[in-house]
Amino acid sequence: MIRTAVPLLLLAAARLVHAQELEVPDVPTPQLPEHAATVEAFVPKGWTIEERLTGAVDADAKPDDVLLLRDADPRNVLHNEGLGVPELDTNPRVLVVLLADPAGGWRRVAQSDTVIRRNDIPTLSDAYESGGLTLDKRVLGVTVGFFANAGSWTASHTTYRFRWQDGCMRLIGFDEGVLNRGSGETTDTSVNLLTRKATRAIGNMEVDGSVQHRYTLKARAPVCLEAVNDEFDPGIPAD
Repeated sequence: MIRTAVPLLLLAAARLVHAQELEVPDVPTPQLPEHAATVEAFVPKGWTIEERLTGAVDADAKPDDVLLLRDADPRNVLHNEGLGVPELDTNPRVLVVLLADPAGGWRRVAQSDTVIRRNDIPTLSDAYESGGLTLDKRVLGVTVGFFANAGSWTASHTTYRFRWQDGCMRLIGFDEGVLNRGSGETTDTSVNLLTRKATRAIGNMEVDGSVQHRYTLKARAPVCLEAVNDEFDPGIPAD
C-alpha cells in the first residue's frame, strides 16, 4: 500500500488523542430525493450549497449539476481548549451528482459523505479547500488535503477523478502528492484505473530529479464514488 499509509495512522492516533476532549455530534446522512423539479430541492433543511458545478456529466446535451452540500448546524461548531484551532466546525459534507432528466427536473445518481473527510480533529486542517471540485470533459475531480499543525510532518493533496460510466460515478484516476516537511522527501503517485498503470516518483525538495517507478495493477471491479474514503487503496504493489 502506498498512499496515505502514514496519514491514516496519524489520523487514527489524532482521533484517539482528542476523543476525550471533544464529543463530535453524530449527524445522520440526509435522505435526498431521487428526483426533483429543481436543484434546490436536493438541499436538506438546515444545509447549504458550498460548491456547485454545472456542466456535462453524461453524454446528452443537457447540463448536469454537482453539488457539495454542507450542514450549517451551529451545534456542530465545537469549542476546543486543547491543541489546534479554538473553534472547530465539524459540520459534515455530502457530494451529490445530479443528471438532467430528459423529461424535466434532475435525477440523483451518486451521493457520498466519505470522499471528503469530516473535519473532526482540531490539529488537522479542513480536508476540503474552496475550488477543490472540477468538472471538465465529463470528468469530476475531487481534491482533498491532509495537513497537521501538531503531531506530524506529513502533508498531502489527493485528487480523485470520476466519470459517469455503466450507471456509476466510476473512479478512473487518482493522483497524490506527499511531502515530509521535516526531511523534504516527496512522493508523487499517479494511477490510471482504466489502463491499470501507475507511476511513483520519489525525490526531495532540496535535490533535482527523482527516482521513477512504474507498476501494472491487478484487475479489480469498478470502484464507484460511494466506496471512496480515506482508506481507499489503489492497489500499487509493495516495493
